[in-house]
Formats: sequence, C-alpha cells, structure tokens
Amino acid sequence: MSDADRSPRGRRGSLLRRVAIRTVLVVLMVEASSWGAWLVLQRETFSWARVHAEQRSIATSEGVEPSARDAEPEPDEPRELHEGFTQDVLLRLRNQVLHPYVGFVFDPSANESDPTLYETIGRRVVTDVGFIGRPGWFEEPGDGRVVVGVTGGSVAFFFTIAGREVLRELLADAPGFQGKEIVFATMALPGFKQPQQLFALSYLLTLGARFDWVINLDGFNEVTLPVIENVPKGVAPSFPRSWYWRVQDAPDEALRSLMGEVAYLERVRRERAQSASDSPFAFSVTQNLVWKLRDQGLARDIAAVEAVLVDYRPDELPFVARGPATDFASDDALYAHLADVWARSSRQMHALCASNGIRYVHFLQPNQYVPGSKPLGPAERARAFADESPFKAPVEAGYPHLVSAGAELARDGVPFFDLTGLFAGNEAWLYDDRCCHLNAAGNALLAARIAMELR
Repeated sequence: MSDADRSPRGRRGSLLRRVAIRTVLVVLMVEASSWGAWLVLQRETFSWARVHAEQRSIATSEGVEPSARDAEPEPDEPRELHEGFTQDVLLRLRNQVLHPYVGFVFDPSANESDPTLYETIGRRVVTDVGFIGRPGWFEEPGDGRVVVGVTGGSVAFFFTIAGREVLRELLADAPGFQGKEIVFATMALPGFKQPQQLFALSYLLTLGARFDWVINLDGFNEVTLPVIENVPKGVAPSFPRSWYWRVQDAPDEALRSLMGEVAYLERVRRERAQSASDSPFAFSVTQNLVWKLRDQGLARDIAAVEAVLVDYRPDELPFVARGPATDFASDDALYAHLADVWARSSRQMHALCASNGIRYVHFLQPNQYVPGSKPLGPAERARAFADESPFKAPVEAGYPHLVSAGAELARDGVPFFDLTGLFAGNEAWLYDDRCCHLNAAGNALLAARIAMELR
C-alpha cells in the first residue's frame, strides 16, 4: 500500500471507490435479474423501444375498448403491422364524436391532440369528414388514377392500413389498374356495422366524393355487436354500437359511479405511463418492469369495471337511446333479422354504386370462431381464441345466416364473395387477437384474395 493510500484522504478515496464498484455491481445484478424476470413474466425479451412506444401509446390514449384487452402479446409475434402502426393504438383511440348520418366518426382534432397519430396510422390523418385518409381527401378519379373506397368495421379499417400496399402491388398490372396511381379511400371505422356502411357511402357521395371501386368487407360486427351490446340493453339492433353510452348523460347513480371509476382508473394509467416515459430512469429494466406489472394490474381493474358496465341494465331508456322497439321470438329470429339488414344494406350499396358508375364488391370477412374455418396451432390459439369469448357464440349462431344471405345476394347479381373458408387448411399464424383482427400475414392473404376479384 502506498503512502497516499495510508493517508486519511487516500483511505476515504479507496473506500468510496469500493462502494461505487459494489453499487454498480448491485445495480447490474438487479437489472440483469429484472431482464430475466421480464422474459419469464411477459414471455418476451425486453425491448426499450417497444416499452417506450407502449407507454407513449397509453399516455396519449383516452380509453381502451374492452374487447381489445383480452389477448396478451406472445413471444416473437409483434403487433406491429405497417409503418409503426399497431392495432392496440387504434383500438384505444376513443376520439369519436356523434355524427348525424353515420352514428359516429373520429374527431379531426385528434390530429393536433395526439402528435404520434400520423405515424401510428401509416402516414394518414383524420380527415375533415371524420375518416382516416391522406391529407386533402377527397380523392379525384381520372385517367391516371383509380380510387378504391373501402368500407366495413375494424377489420376493413385495419386492412386499409396493413394490407393496402400488398393489394396495390397485386393490382398494379391488372386491366383497368395498369399504369395508374391506385388510391385507397377509407370509409371504414372500428365498430361500424350495417347500415352505417350504406349511410357512409351515401353521405360521402352526397358531399362530392368519387370512387371507381367500393370494397365492402364486413359481417362480423353485424352479428356480434347487436347481440353483445344493443339487444341486452333494449336498444334497437340496427342502431350503432354502444349507442346507449354515446347519447346518455349518466342517467342514474349506479351508472355514474361505474363510469367515474373507469375514468379515474384510466387517468391513473395514463399518468403512470407518462411518468415512466419521462423518468430519468426510463432506460432501467427494473423501473420498466415495475411499471409494466402495475399497468397490467390497472388494465385488469379497468376491464373488471367495464365488464360490470357491459352487464348493467338500466330500468328505463328514452327513445333517443333505445330506438324502435324490436322483439324476437327466438335467438334464431334475431340472427335472421341481423342477416336481413346486412343483406338489404348491401343491395342498396350495390344499387347506389351502379347508379354512380362505381364497381361494387362485397366480401364476408373470415373469423376464427367459424367452426372448421382454420386450424389453430398452440401459439395462435393461445393468442387468438377463447371458449369464453363473448364473440364465439354469436359467430357460431350468426354466420350461417350471413352465408345463406350472401349466397342469395350472389344469385341476384350482387358481386358477393364468402371468405369464411379463406384460411381453411392454413396452419400459419394469421389472427392477431381473440376478436377478429388479422396480423400482417393474414392481411396479405386477404389482399391477395380481394385482388383476385378486382383483377
């Protein structure tokens, strides 16, 4: 030991160095343990980019649809589909406002209130009419351009983001498309169901929109959402989804309490995500693990309260919330009615398109709960199928009515195609959640099948 180390100052310096080294070693050990814990608990390797993107998404969201929460991510299967877009983000996007003709649309103010929205939805914005599109939409057809309108619910909506480039590539050399710019104009919104697609098409045409083609991709929402949300509350099945919640101003104390609890928990969740993202320890695996576990706990609490909200039965509804009274002798009669509304809406869309020189094509979307429609491997089944899913029984009972009504549409000259067997025999992982949505591979196959009918 040198004389310097024997001096009081030297001994203090040596002690501080040892303490510093031990502190660094402890921190590294804790971080390594947290890294391992993340892998075990989350079933995926830790990623700073993914975690921080999730925190930003939650911090800027205004609520999550209950149906979007019932699937946890699986390892090696990211939810990213296209240009940074993730379905989770849009399923959280609750910037919806009432609309006098189509029920609800996105509020264009979301473009300013959510600075990440533009990149999140594939370099698109909320247009002045409340749909997702390129800045400046409406698109004008012409000799050098083909405008393809796409309508439906969330599967169609996500397809216009995650599948449009594949569809554009497959149509590039097709007759009528070759050598032209192919533009996709979105008339679809998460939660849309007939007759909203019909009204959206009519409304936009009235405003001056022009299309060469209209693709209608739907069916799932038509037989599930009325059964799960509207009918149990005495709301007309043809009314938009969650209509009761959209037009009511907390009619009773029980409802106020439940809605207040959800709002409080969601606010806490957003604040915690923002705090974790802004923290000086934002790159600490340990801090992010603690945040993730607490966030998952909050998500479960919110889902539990929302489940009570879904089951809530008010004593009496005003007409503005319930619409015309509709009684059905049986469940089968209800599903037959839903399929009839769906088919009549498609006939009207076909006639409207024909009168405006637009080529219309209608596809019944595939779904994993259609019996025998797709073999599901263990990982896909864990991610995208649940016997207790609220969608399973309505799909099993309602889709046969849609298939039958669709076949009648085709016999009557409506260009209709049943895609329920699109993935039959395909063991690849194609479904993204326990509702209905597809991953990138699923959207690519969907694009290939749609292209066959447009070529």
